[in-house]
Amino acid sequence: MSFGQNGPKKRRKTLIGFAFVGIVIGMDSSVIFSTLFFYLRDFVKTDKPEMWFGIILASFFISSIVFGLFAGRWLDKTRRVLIYVNFSIFLQAIGLLLYIIPDHPALLLVGRSICGLADPFTSVISGEVIRIYAPDEVNRTIMLLSALYSFGFIIGPLFNFFFTDISFYIGNLKINNLNFIGLFMIGLSSIMFFVANALIHDCSREFDLKEYLQAKSSVQSNPHVDTANSEGTSSSKDCPQVDPNTDIELTPREKYLKSRKEQSSVDTNNENTTKSIPIKVVLTTLLTNRDTMLIILATFCFIYALSSSSGAMPLLTTVVLKFDMKILSYLYSMTGVSDLIFLLFMAKFCTSNRMVYLMTIIAILSLIIMAALMICFKLLERHYTEDMVMLFIFGLLTTFGWTFDEVCIRVMFANMIPSKIQSFAEALRAGVGRIAIVLGSFTTAIIVPSLQYWSAGIIFLCTLLLVGFLIRRKIFLNPVLVDFTIG
Repeated sequence: MSFGQNGPKKRRKTLIGFAFVGIVIGMDSSVIFSTLFFYLRDFVKTDKPEMWFGIILASFFISSIVFGLFAGRWLDKTRRVLIYVNFSIFLQAIGLLLYIIPDHPALLLVGRSICGLADPFTSVISGEVIRIYAPDEVNRTIMLLSALYSFGFIIGPLFNFFFTDISFYIGNLKINNLNFIGLFMIGLSSIMFFVANALIHDCSREFDLKEYLQAKSSVQSNPHVDTANSEGTSSSKDCPQVDPNTDIELTPREKYLKSRKEQSSVDTNNENTTKSIPIKVVLTTLLTNRDTMLIILATFCFIYALSSSSGAMPLLTTVVLKFDMKILSYLYSMTGVSDLIFLLFMAKFCTSNRMVYLMTIIAILSLIIMAALMICFKLLERHYTEDMVMLFIFGLLTTFGWTFDEVCIRVMFANMIPSKIQSFAEALRAGVGRIAIVLGSFTTAIIVPSLQYWSAGIIFLCTLLLVGFLIRRKIFLNPVLVDFTIG
């Protein structure tokens, strides 16, 4: 049967498959790193667990950045989504197999580096989601996927409590509570392999809804326009609200193919509708367009500030505020749960470009207030009640801040990118965020001694970003596709 007849069912099943795989990958990120330091110190017994912890953390994100760009580019060209998902699951299982061997920290380094190759799953897959869902459905779908990834990230460390008394041998390999989680995650990955193959389809390979709407809008709005620039000049508000699930004379796939023929007939010399945009053109355009550059800079600054402050949270809570570890645990739990609830709330109500823009402004303001609170933590005298209130507000504001990258800026950026480079462009933007995380992980230790100065710098940068987003509000409220003209 054609995609037009089975389209809704395939998309729904594919989204469910993405959700399950995303939960497991989210669990891997948190459940492993929450015990990694203790694994290095108490089981591997390395002399420098802090050093190895930092190196392993950095290598995980570096491999994520590199493979995310490669996978995004490959998926944009081939649309072989199921192959990508299976490969990600396979890589995660191989990395976890190496991780459970406690002979040397280098084995953990290699294992986590391989697992890092699966980490960009959510960013790469978001490009596929944007291609197959209508504009009024994309925001909600991306938010749901982000919420489920966060759910996996939240519940991951909870499993460590169930494995505290485990101790047995597999041959000469000792298994205890610190490396059994690797076996547990391998089991989950095996289940996800069967789930993915039962549910996920190569939907955009059969029918690219976003490209169809772009091509249809270009032809209908101005049949004499140069098609090499049609994707860069058509606005999403000009696109006809085509329902790809409606049974009419032509199926959506037939309409899509017809539209591509109509567009190519406008200029017979133009081959850009079927050619991939060169990486050099993509990078040059993204770094010279003021709006995409603003988004990339905002991603770096925001993720650096959030990852640094999150990494410094244990020191803030125990060293600066003089609270015990129980308060820190409560703070992490509250932040994780509130993040999940807030993402689900946004998936329900934040469905328009106007709401996404409004939440972006709120997220920037929340980070400014967070930085101001850190100055208060450093300079004010200690009062238990006041400190508890400020810490509670700090945790909630962290939730608003992370939605900036998880949802708002991702949706804004996607609305400006042509379908043919959707996954690569998002992987590139997400890669910038991961570079910021690596930088943040290495600067966490120096933040607390100079907290007031560091926080003042964050306030200054966020204020500049806020001004930039306010000045360009018309573009973000009514996004226009960026012109990736091939010279």
